[in-house]
Amino acid sequence: MLIGLSQTSDMRMLLSLPLMRTWVLPLVCAFLLAAWLTRLLVRIAPRRGWVATPRQDRWNARIVAQFGGIPILLAFSINASYFFPTRQNLVLLLLTWGMAVIGLADDVAGLSPKTKLLGQTLMAALAVYAGIAYPLTPSFWINAAFTVFWIVGITNAINLLDNMDGLAAGIAVIAAAAVVLLVGPSNPIGGLALCMLAATAGFLIFNWNPAKVFMGDVGALSIGFFLACASVKTADPVSGLGTRLFVPCLVLFIAIFDTLLVSVTRRMHGRRISLGARDHASHRLVLIGLSERQ
Repeated sequence: MLIGLSQTSDMRMLLSLPLMRTWVLPLVCAFLLAAWLTRLLVRIAPRRGWVATPRQDRWNARIVAQFGGIPILLAFSINASYFFPTRQNLVLLLLTWGMAVIGLADDVAGLSPKTKLLGQTLMAALAVYAGIAYPLTPSFWINAAFTVFWIVGITNAINLLDNMDGLAAGIAVIAAAAVVLLVGPSNPIGGLALCMLAATAGFLIFNWNPAKVFMGDVGALSIGFFLACASVKTADPVSGLGTRLFVPCLVLFIAIFDTLLVSVTRRMHGRRISLGARDHASHRLVLIGLSERQ
């Protein structure tokens, strides 16, 4: 009995350590919850008709469960609210869910590009109103305009990047890890990024090629929005205008590069950027001989 009490006491002491509280527990809990919820979705989605079917303008050639962004957001939000419950974090969580609603509406009903862009701009403006803004110049309005442009751009960049199994989720994990390493999980935004990293990694188990589930716009738009806001907050303490711009661009370089690539090439060929096509950087790499996993 004494041994049992001693082991319980040791376990409580271990869980109370700052390292466990700020790193290990949020990481493990968000990962396991996201993996369990995603597995549950994969099982029930076919019976409910929550599936993505093959289309000529998409890379996927199989029937796959969709709405995988919802398990990511649930695991992310539950753990972020419990482990890092600051006012700033809760506001960002609400805004992220607002973007998720826009993505879900697009998944279910198919919003027009203008309607979707209007909703994204509104959410970005609300983020600026909540205090998420680039400290680029002394002018609030210049900073606000650039921040709205950045958030909308990165939100759509991650959405465009969701064109092959594991790609958007994998890049999101790397970008979130970069935010955590730059600011640390003891920083409020670092704690949120840690939960997003773990939740997306739990989803990635089922999204890895060949994917059993897709995150959909509900996942891609909300994750892109969060990463855009997190990158802005990451740039806050960094001195120097050039560095403030460089750090977020470095964190999200692949998403930015792919967006620029398809934007330029589609306009050159007289096609709308919002229309899907098999012309992303990932598709080009497969066409020159790499496998999807490579």
